[in-house]
Amino acid sequence: MVQYWQELQQQVHRKAALERKQEALCEQRRKLKEELDAATQRWQEEQKDVDKLEGISLAGIFSALSGRKEEQLEKERQEAQEALLQKEAADSAFQKLEEEIRKNRDELFRLQGCEIKYQKALEERAAELEAMGQDTGFLQLQKEIGALEAEDKELQEALDAGRDVHVQVENALRALDSAENWGVVDMMGGGMMTTMMKRDRMNQAKCAMTEIEYLLRKFRAELSDIAGADTVGADKFGTEWSMMDYLFDGFLIDYLVQQEITESLSNMRRLEKEIEHVCESIQQRKEENQKKKEQLRQEWQTHMEQL
Repeated sequence: MVQYWQELQQQVHRKAALERKQEALCEQRRKLKEELDAATQRWQEEQKDVDKLEGISLAGIFSALSGRKEEQLEKERQEAQEALLQKEAADSAFQKLEEEIRKNRDELFRLQGCEIKYQKALEERAAELEAMGQDTGFLQLQKEIGALEAEDKELQEALDAGRDVHVQVENALRALDSAENWGVVDMMGGGMMTTMMKRDRMNQAKCAMTEIEYLLRKFRAELSDIAGADTVGADKFGTEWSMMDYLFDGFLIDYLVQQEITESLSNMRRLEKEIEHVCESIQQRKEENQKKKEQLRQEWQTHMEQL
């Protein structure tokens, strides 16, 4: 059992080293590919110069008339040969690097799942030690990670709700922006068609706002489920958007005049920024939780390896 546990430990460490190496190799490949492309292009250009002098072209004719064709041709051939050698050297280096990346990838494939096996072996070892009365900290680890995962679920639900309302806000913004543009034309005497287009866009905005009102309630409800909502700016979010009355009044009474359309655009853009700010904070909190879980597991793993 101890030997199996040690083998898994070595595999985990080997896999981590290979992943770092693979990342470095891929970066080398990117740079080498740029060098190969540049060398190939240079060779092609040099070869074109040779072909022009060897064939029937203005360059060949002028060179022949000047009596320097052979001298010029030899010079171009030499430059083309040098470019070809550089291209072949870059291509050879690129192929060797590709082979190394392939071998590295194959070994990584063979080591797939070793972390899970190692974690399971550690947990089994912890269970044995716990049964003998030794505290390994495993139960505490499970408790802390469980709390973080439960919070992650709430964060994801809030993030999904925020993204849903953000989509509708974008729809409303597009409709209002179009309505504003048509309104300008309408005020300049655009006629019945422009009036109809403006009202159509306003109706689209109204539909989007109706959906926004519902989605905002859902978003706020999800935010209220987050522990420490103030850390993601959720405690103050949406306090002035309770029923969005001042956004709807113009629609409910009559079509918005140009000034009201512009005001609604401004308000909607402000709402968009608020939503984006809260969603960014939620995403950041999720990433922090992920780091915490990884740190907790690593600390416990190090502790177990020392037992």
